[in-house]
Amino acid sequence: MHLEDTIAAISTPLGEGGIGVVRLSGPEALRIADRVFASPRGRRPSESPSHRILYGHILDGQEVGGRGAP
Repeated sequence: MHLEDTIAAISTPLGEGGIGVVRLSGPEALRIADRVFASPRGRRPSESPSHRILYGHILDGQEVGGRGAP
């Protein structure tokens, strides 16, 4: 791994829960987040201030991804 790598990591402990947290960091983080993240308010991660938590869904194509997702 290098300092210029973009990484994604699940930050939620194992088990069932109401939300899941994913951390995405690195030079391509905003480009990737804009492609796979959908906010209920239509906000794009690249339009939000840095170091903020954003609520939304991860998309798999045009569908919400993840096991148990609606």
